[in-house]
Amino acid sequence: LRSHSMELLGTQNVGKDIHVHVGEGGIPKDGPSAGLAVAVALVSAATNRAVKQGIAATGEIGLSGDIRPVGGLREKLIAAKRDGFGTVLIPKRNEREVLQLPKDVQEGIKLVYVAQLDEALSVALEPPIPGSPPLRRTTHAAIGTPNRDATEA
Repeated sequence: LRSHSMELLGTQNVGKDIHVHVGEGGIPKDGPSAGLAVAVALVSAATNRAVKQGIAATGEIGLSGDIRPVGGLREKLIAAKRDGFGTVLIPKRNEREVLQLPKDVQEGIKLVYVAQLDEALSVALEPPIPGSPPLRRTTHAAIGTPNRDATEA
């Protein structure tokens, strides 16, 4: 958010750092693939722009907003179709791999290839509501196992 704060929030002063902690327990390679989805969710919350219905996303994201390729696309696309997602955002650098997948895996789902975060946001988010404030300011979010200190307080 910080590197794109002027375009997204209209200010360079973000005011808060956001720390996302993904707890242990998953397969080590699972985490980076969720980077794009987590970034879209954070921008949605910070800008009060809803994520469009039926959108799924996969892709590792770099600090400059570049979307990096991921593995396991066949399984991810099958799961997205099974769960009713109509559109899946996929790293542009995975396009060749997707084109080699069986046609039945690709059918019935719209694949959108993205190379940068701003491309993904323009597809995934609803237009901004004029004058609408951010939903809330979050300073800490956790996915998976909560921090023990937080649960014992």
